[in-house]
Amino acid sequence: MNDTVNISNSGIPDPISPHEIEANIEQYTREGLTPLVLKLSATSQKLKELSSKPVTQSAPLLELNGTGIFRRGTVNMIQGRFGSHKSRLAELLASRMIMRPGCTNNFLGFKTPYQERFAVLFIDTERSVKEELPPVLQRIRKQAGYDPYNDPDGFYYTSLKDLDRKERLNAVREYLSYIRKQTSYHLCIFLDVLTDCARSFNDDSDALNLLDFLGKLTDEHNATVFTVVHENPSGVEAKARGHVGTEATNKASTVLSIGYDRTAEGKETDLIKIQFIKLRSAKRPTPMYLQFDAETASLREADPSLIISPDKADPLDELAEFLSVELKEPKNFSQLVAKSKNAKNTLRKRLEEFMQEEREVYGDEGEAYYLTTGNGPQNSKIYSLKPV
Repeated sequence: MNDTVNISNSGIPDPISPHEIEANIEQYTREGLTPLVLKLSATSQKLKELSSKPVTQSAPLLELNGTGIFRRGTVNMIQGRFGSHKSRLAELLASRMIMRPGCTNNFLGFKTPYQERFAVLFIDTERSVKEELPPVLQRIRKQAGYDPYNDPDGFYYTSLKDLDRKERLNAVREYLSYIRKQTSYHLCIFLDVLTDCARSFNDDSDALNLLDFLGKLTDEHNATVFTVVHENPSGVEAKARGHVGTEATNKASTVLSIGYDRTAEGKETDLIKIQFIKLRSAKRPTPMYLQFDAETASLREADPSLIISPDKADPLDELAEFLSVELKEPKNFSQLVAKSKNAKNTLRKRLEEFMQEEREVYGDEGEAYYLTTGNGPQNSKIYSLKPV
C-alpha cells in the first residue's frame, strides 16, 4: 500500500477505485478521506475537466417543430385527469422511439435528429395483464410500423400490478439492471403510472426516494425517463397528484399536461389539448391540439378548422399566461392595466374571477402559484404570486 494518497494539482484526490478504497479504508479514514469524500472528490475532478472547455449541448431526444421537447438523460412527466388520454400519448412516444425505418406515422410531429436505434422499457402499473395491457403493447408495435403480434428489436415491457407496493421500487431497480444487460441502446423508460411505484403517493419520504432513484438511473443506465401521473380530480387547474406529483414536477425537465379543451363557457369539447407546463431547455411552445381516432384507438393531430380561435379561447387561460410573465415581481392594478390588452374594467373582473376559481399560474420551471392581493402604498391593491 502507498504511504500517501495521490493528489492532483488542484488539491483534489485522484479518483480511486471502490476496490482500492475497501482495501485501504483504514488509511483513508485516518486522513479524513472517507468513501463519501472520495466519491465527491472524484465528481469534483470530473466537473473541473468538463468545465475547463466549451460545453457542446447534445441534440434533443425528441423535438417538435424545431423546438427540443425531451432531452437525453432526463426525467419527464405527462400528467392528466381520468380519461384524458395521457397513457395514449405515452404509448405514441414509446412507438416513436422504436419506429421502424420507413414508417409513415408522423407521431404528432415529434421527431428525433438521431439516426441511432433506441430501446424502450414500458412498465405498467394499472391495467390487467390478461385483457387490458396486451392491446396496448400491440398498439405500440403497430404504431411503430411493426407486426402488432411480434416484438421488434429493443422493445421490453412488464407490469407491476401484481406486486405489493412496498416491493415495486426494488423490483423496478432489479428489472432495469436485468434489461440493461440485454441491450446497449439508449433506454427510454416509460412508467405508467409513476405514483403506483411508491408505497404512498402522499408521503414526502416516499416521493423523494422515488424521484432520487429516477434521477440516478438516467446516469447509471444511460436512460431517459417518461412518467405518467394522474392529476387531482377536483379543482379548475391541472395539478399532479400528491407529494409524488409535486416532486416529479420539481425534478422533471419537461412537464406536459393533457386533457379535453373547454370553451370560454366551460363546456368540454372533443379537442384534446396538450399544454407545455414546463420546458427547462427551451421556451415553452403554444398548446397543441389533438383528437382521438376511434379507428386506430390512438391520437392524431386535430383538424385545424375545429381549433378554437384565440378570441373564443378561455380568457382566464390567457390571463394565467399574462400573469406568469408580468408578476415576476408584485404589481399594482394600474401597472397591470398598462401591460394588458384588456380594458380596465374587463381586467378587474377577470382578476376577480381568477381568484374566485382558485386558478393557478405556472412559472418557467413548472412551479404552481396562486394569485394573491395585499395592501400597498396609499391603500392600493398589490397583486403577487404565492407558491401553492
